[in-house]
Amino acid sequence: MKRHKEYKKKVAEALQDNFLREALSKFANDYLESRKKVLSDEHFETKRTEIKEIKNQAMAKLNDLITEFKTKAEESGAKVFQAKDGSEAAKYIIGIAKREKTKLIVKSKSMATEEIELNKALKQNRIEVCETDLGEWIIQLAGERPSHMVMPAIHMTKKKVAELFSRQTGKQEPEDIPHLVKIAREALRDKFLKADIGITGANLGVAENGAIVIISNEGNARLTASLPSVHIVLIGIEKIVPSMKDAATILDVLPRTATGQPITSYISIIKGKEENRELHIILLDNGRTVLSQDNDFKEALRCIRCGSCANVCPVYQIIGGHLFGHIYVGAIGIILTAFIHGMANAAEPMKSCISCRKCVEACPAGIDLEGLITKLRKRLYELEISPFTENLIFRILSQPKLFHTLLRAAWLGQQPISRGRASIRHLPLVFSDWTKNKTLPVIARKPLRDIWNAETCEEETKNTTDVIAKDKTPKHFCKTKAAFFSGCLIDFVSPQIGKSIQKALHNAGVNADFPKAQSCCGYPAWFSGDVVTARKLAEHNTAILSDDKYQYVITGCPTCAMSLKRNYKELLKDSPLREQAIKVAMKTYDFSEFLVNVLNYQPPAMNELSLRKVERRSKPRGLTNPDEASGPAKTRQRVTFHDSCHMRRSLGIYKEPRQLLKNTDKCYLVEMRYPDVCCGQGGSYSIKYPGISDAILKKKIDDIVGTDADVIVSCCPGCLMHIKGGLEKIGANIKVKHIAEMLTD
Repeated sequence: MKRHKEYKKKVAEALQDNFLREALSKFANDYLESRKKVLSDEHFETKRTEIKEIKNQAMAKLNDLITEFKTKAEESGAKVFQAKDGSEAAKYIIGIAKREKTKLIVKSKSMATEEIELNKALKQNRIEVCETDLGEWIIQLAGERPSHMVMPAIHMTKKKVAELFSRQTGKQEPEDIPHLVKIAREALRDKFLKADIGITGANLGVAENGAIVIISNEGNARLTASLPSVHIVLIGIEKIVPSMKDAATILDVLPRTATGQPITSYISIIKGKEENRELHIILLDNGRTVLSQDNDFKEALRCIRCGSCANVCPVYQIIGGHLFGHIYVGAIGIILTAFIHGMANAAEPMKSCISCRKCVEACPAGIDLEGLITKLRKRLYELEISPFTENLIFRILSQPKLFHTLLRAAWLGQQPISRGRASIRHLPLVFSDWTKNKTLPVIARKPLRDIWNAETCEEETKNTTDVIAKDKTPKHFCKTKAAFFSGCLIDFVSPQIGKSIQKALHNAGVNADFPKAQSCCGYPAWFSGDVVTARKLAEHNTAILSDDKYQYVITGCPTCAMSLKRNYKELLKDSPLREQAIKVAMKTYDFSEFLVNVLNYQPPAMNELSLRKVERRSKPRGLTNPDEASGPAKTRQRVTFHDSCHMRRSLGIYKEPRQLLKNTDKCYLVEMRYPDVCCGQGGSYSIKYPGISDAILKKKIDDIVGTDADVIVSCCPGCLMHIKGGLEKIGANIKVKHIAEMLTD
């Protein structure tokens, strides 16, 4: 608890650092543009598959590759030492330094040396060590650790760097970047020439010839490796690949995903020693063998250390690597930290991950980073005592009747705060942060389960002449039977979304039932690591939804869909309900996915009355769009679409809702700059980390407002609730609608 309070205090301080947030956000935006230019989707997916296969095969025969690499390297004159941990590696290096009577060591950027805190060990033995990478030298002067695996000083301002360099030179240095780089170049050149030992890391080791591969943009790694009389390489054993061909495959992608460059400036391939020079290669284990033998987590060793998981992470962009990591940062850093530096050091960054899966989308090695972090949360939950409030909530969640009764009672309990309004604008005391930058929704007076129209499709459509676009079959002849799984928010907070979904399904000829025994999908418990509660809810809902009378299960919430389609199979894999869980997964569809891919549904055209209503609602716009030119387009609303994280990256659904919007004559679609970037809601995340959540939300709100849209549409009730709260707080006149409401209003 003490560690958590200290972490939250540091987060609060980071949230006040405007430079940090602006610098990281600017880099993230620039990175996305650069990466897009140098890496097509097709190229990336092809290379990702190849890298995944290369690394998987390497892990499967790791011991053999280590032996082969060691043999080939020693045949070429190198000395190879296998270090079981950081202490052994540091001791070996210090031994060489003492033998050589070393006064000065130069180092190039190496996360492996950061991992074992080598600089600290050298300093304790009175050996001077100088970092030669510009970013590493800056943070060495500042007494800090890297905030990024590739760009260690990305969090630094030029003002701060100028102050550090001024202390180094003894005079006031201006905040001029070319001038500061010149100072660094002059200072470091002297170090290169005087150094007795050069220490580098390595990006790859090649088993077939015993070579190491180092890439850099500054050339300092090449100088570090070639000028001193002794070169020491520290490389993690997971970086060994079978062949140069495999190394070339990884090098093709590494700079593209690391910095958005098509190729790095320097690629050094070093094999054996040169005359009168020594080459020592230290193969570092330090927990990697244990990780390789853990079937749940061994895929983490596929990491090629590009840092792209941090580059695209919305949380990293807000609080930086010193908080969203330990020594290794970002999503991969959380996992590596747990195995290398202990679960205690991984705990707080792990909890602050919002699980948006952007890291999974970006990873060139195909690592399910978010999935591994979720598994780590489970282990952490089993190790530590969870907060009383969280435990109480999950116990209530596991009892559907009690949960629903308390939600109904919450409507009365909120009245003194909501005062009959549709949203809560302010909360008192310790809860004030929850409404600092957004409003909160109120519990509905009547949940969806109380107002769901239970009449059959045939009874509802007796007098209608609407038809299904696919085959022109009258709806009242439709025999499709589906269960609607609402999720907690649609049921108890936004029942109007549920009614719109019912109406849209009805218009598409689907007889939808609302099983009233359904309860929470269990994702909040799953997210927090409480697998016991998540499993109870999976069993409860699976027993209901697996009923053969339901041909389909339709959801209006992507998180619920993900739970039913993915999580339940995992939770119930050893349960008697395993087959039922698989059945539920196979027949579960997100609402928009179901309309487009199953029914080939086309939204009906608006009648004259609806057209006049839309025309009255429309606002004049300064921006132009081809659809605005003439005719009916003048009555259309300008709509932008937000992709929820779980919908786009867990379910792979993003084309379908756009197709529905484009096919309706009520609106035309204008895309945000970053439609798939997280809005910051994350379920309970916005309650646990309101500051981070609000900062992420602000970026999303700015993107939405920048489209000049009349309406923001999404398929996720949680995202809609969060975005609506942010828009209301700033007084923006932009409507917020679920895709079903857009189709039926």
